[in-house]
Amino acid sequence: MEPPVPSGARSVDELVCRLRELRGWSGLSEREVHRQVVRSRKARGIPELPSYDTVHRCFQLGRSRLNVDLVVDIARVLRGDETAAVRWRTAYARIVGEAAEAAVVTVSGTLPDEPTAFTGRSAELARLLDARVLPGPRTAPEDTPAAAGGPDAAAAPPGTTGVPAPPPISVIEGMAGVGKTTLAVHAAHRLRRQHRLDTVLWVNLRGYAADAPPADPAAVLEGFLRRLGMSPDRIRLLDTPSRAREFRSRLSGRRTLVVLDNAVDEDQVRHLLPGPRSALTLVTSRHAMSGLAEARRLRLDVFTPGEALQLLREMTGADRIDTDLATAGQIADSVGHLPLALGVVASRIRSSHGWTLADHLERLRGHRSQLKFDDRVELALGLSYEGLAEDCRRVFRLLSLHPGQDTDAYAAAALAGSGLETTRRHLGTLLAANLLRRPAPGRYEFHDLVRIYATGRAHDEDPGQARRAAFTRLVEHYWDTAARAMDRYAPHEAPHGRPAGTAGGADPSRAGAAGDTIAPGGGGGTVGENGRRCALLRQ
Repeated sequence: MEPPVPSGARSVDELVCRLRELRGWSGLSEREVHRQVVRSRKARGIPELPSYDTVHRCFQLGRSRLNVDLVVDIARVLRGDETAAVRWRTAYARIVGEAAEAAVVTVSGTLPDEPTAFTGRSAELARLLDARVLPGPRTAPEDTPAAAGGPDAAAAPPGTTGVPAPPPISVIEGMAGVGKTTLAVHAAHRLRRQHRLDTVLWVNLRGYAADAPPADPAAVLEGFLRRLGMSPDRIRLLDTPSRAREFRSRLSGRRTLVVLDNAVDEDQVRHLLPGPRSALTLVTSRHAMSGLAEARRLRLDVFTPGEALQLLREMTGADRIDTDLATAGQIADSVGHLPLALGVVASRIRSSHGWTLADHLERLRGHRSQLKFDDRVELALGLSYEGLAEDCRRVFRLLSLHPGQDTDAYAAAALAGSGLETTRRHLGTLLAANLLRRPAPGRYEFHDLVRIYATGRAHDEDPGQARRAAFTRLVEHYWDTAARAMDRYAPHEAPHGRPAGTAGGADPSRAGAAGDTIAPGGGGGTVGENGRRCALLRQ
């Protein structure tokens, strides 16, 4: 077993966890670590000798900072390797630097430029614009219509009296490249004009930025409060919860729109929400924000074929598209109608003089056959991928080996060689990250471009032997599941053949309920169809 290393730790707590794992790997007790650290410092002539309690605290979670010299000494004792010990200093310096970088946040009092061409999303836009209730000075008693409905209550459309207004917090969720920020910008401009807002606060929370850590909520609140007129000296005296309370208090009576773009999860935005009826709030995230019970969630999918063609028209010229609609439709199909990919393709079409649509289609098909696609799309997906834990990244990669259109948790567990409950947790994480879709209860599938990306990652990161072993486990899973089905439906014909080494049955924690999953009529994702695909590929 390889010793744990500090690389990849993203916080002080994660670094401490790695240090604890390293101590477990070494087999030394904390007492013995203390004795050897003291002995090592004496031998090197270092007068500062730590107490046992000081060493013990280096292994405790919840620390805001560490004595990095002592951490390096501990690593030196546990590894017996000077070079490996120095890596802990480098890792700690990176973490501290990222923490400082996370505190650097730009809060804008204006919106980004409105998109010159906005395509599709009419239903989603209508839902975002349906937020009618905005705050006003609360001078009326709480039980009066004016207090309950805000200053626009009297102007509400006929028939809406007494009907609760839509929640003022809207979350736009979706996979990378699906157009969340574009929709948020367009909706924000419409809301500002519709409600004559006097305050706008926009911040990019950098949830999946390639070159910077996610924004620290405390720093975001500092930016908000500065925009709202509070002096920096007073802000620095407040902790995060106090800043959040002050923020909500200062929004009272203002007609405000808050936009939290590119959030990493609920924890990052919870302190940044203005509170009930304090302001209109838009949040965008690749993560499923199921923990925000007070929010209205809008999940964006890829464009419809009609929306995809309209985007190509607007970006490249209607004449060019309408003269060869069939080829334009195939171009849109080839990138899965993903808005980001369509934008990349349209930009290339617009700038490639002398190329016909057929030429562009041929190029796209060539890239797909080579498991390649444009860097901007790969970057967008890569940021989501890199945010996963290693075990979850492995499941993501191995799922790409499945030959069917969709799969279930049992087959995924067979591919990963892990327990069913562990695999279900990973699948849930991938769903929340919008790297998987759930077309039906219990079924999971990739978007076409995400599958290409996952396949490329698998070929880059997993040895051929590991990929073949995973596929073999999948074939044996379907083989054993089919045998179980035959045992149940045709017991008089038993025994039925099973893969060598399964001893009459696969691991029960991974085996599917054959009677439920192999039933005909379930579509291309059933055990029978996927099992046949596996068998054909293995021949």
